[in-house]
Amino acid sequence: MPPDFAGIHALKFQRVIGADTPFTLELLHDVHKGSLAFRYFSAHGQHASGRVLFSAGVADD
Repeated sequence: MPPDFAGIHALKFQRVIGADTPFTLELLHDVHKGSLAFRYFSAHGQHASGRVLFSAGVADD
C-alpha cells in the first residue's frame, strides 16, 4: 500500500454496534486505485463502510 493517507470517501454509518454484538471487519485492497475499502457487519446487518485512500506522496527536493 502507498505510505501516505489521502482521505476517506463514502464513509457511512448504518447501524450502532451493541457492546455484546460480535462483528466482522472486511477489508478489500485495490492496488490500482490506491484504496482500502472496509465494512463492518454482523448478523444484524451492515454497520459501517467506506474507503480509505492512499497516495505515494511527493518527495521534497
